[in-house]
Amino acid sequence: MPISDTLWNIEPHTVGKHELLRGYLPAWLNILGSWHGDLVLFDGFAGPGKYVGGEEGSPLIMLREAENYASKKPGTSVNCVFVENDPDRFEHLRKLVDGSDLPDRVKRQVLLGDFADRVAGTLHSIAQHQSDVRPVPSFFMIDPFGIKGVPFNVFRGLLGLDKSECLFTFMWEAIQRFSQLPEFEQHMLELFGNYGWRGLESDELKEYVYSRFEQRLRDAGAKYVLVFDLWEEGRHVYSLFFATKGIKGCDVMKQVIWKLDPTGSYSFRGTNPWQSQLDMVFAPGGLGDDLRGEFGTDWVYVEQAVEFVMGDSTRYHSGQLKKHTLVPLEKQGVIEVKRLPSARSWSFIDGVQFRFAPELVMEGQGESLELIAPEQGSLF
Repeated sequence: MPISDTLWNIEPHTVGKHELLRGYLPAWLNILGSWHGDLVLFDGFAGPGKYVGGEEGSPLIMLREAENYASKKPGTSVNCVFVENDPDRFEHLRKLVDGSDLPDRVKRQVLLGDFADRVAGTLHSIAQHQSDVRPVPSFFMIDPFGIKGVPFNVFRGLLGLDKSECLFTFMWEAIQRFSQLPEFEQHMLELFGNYGWRGLESDELKEYVYSRFEQRLRDAGAKYVLVFDLWEEGRHVYSLFFATKGIKGCDVMKQVIWKLDPTGSYSFRGTNPWQSQLDMVFAPGGLGDDLRGEFGTDWVYVEQAVEFVMGDSTRYHSGQLKKHTLVPLEKQGVIEVKRLPSARSWSFIDGVQFRFAPELVMEGQGESLELIAPEQGSLF
């Protein structure tokens, strides 16, 4: 069915995005809810709530996870806000939400109108509450069909809040197809803030708009920005930008993406706009290369390595560091390790130090590493 209809068939790439929500939101609620009594889940382009086949849309997924959390955490309030600008889809969603049997601790609002207008009220409410009481952790899902209606001042507002995060669907296909059309220019200007994209095509366009948008998110308040591409049967449909101030949220999001088991019709890939696409296939050499690129051959405490891997400088996550990377690298002689004599072999607890052996370099990204000596003259 076309998108203009009230309901339509769910696409494989949408299934992937929904699986990401189901994986991340429980962790987000549990981590932030341990310290804060009020939480906000916001869906800015909510849709009708269901698809033709009865599959749940993002608003119902949010409500389900909020209910699961609230049932285990008395005294916590999860405020769910859904915005939809199409009257028919709004009415369909409103009936679904109103008909949900949810505990009072799960509050919900379904709002008719444009995202940029409606989100302003939510941002003001959160800012006022946190100034009067304490920070209100908030998760914003911004999932437009294109890039119309998402001016960058919205990101400034939400990333200016304490403990806020956003997951933004970056519609690469639309940008690639329409960026040079006069009628698309204002939307590009609202999102990127300049005309640096004019005249660029293909790889140059992608490099510019991706790096530009990432930097704008950082300037707006994000400390960590993750970018992952979502592919459907060999076609790059769009990318997901995840912006947060918390290193734990950054690490958990990467863990969720790595855990997702592609159905064969969709897949996540790591994005580096100025290089080839990075498949989400783990190899010790891949993370090893990132570690060596960061620390060189200096001695590094395990705690330093953990913090590096949790952040956004590598697509890998902390769960892939010790057992799956450092242990194989030590066994193959790629790294030297300092640990107390009483420590167990192959252990990488806090206080352990390691460094990449200066006389060896790694070659390749595969599961097994080829060790070669640096180029030098004969010793004999």
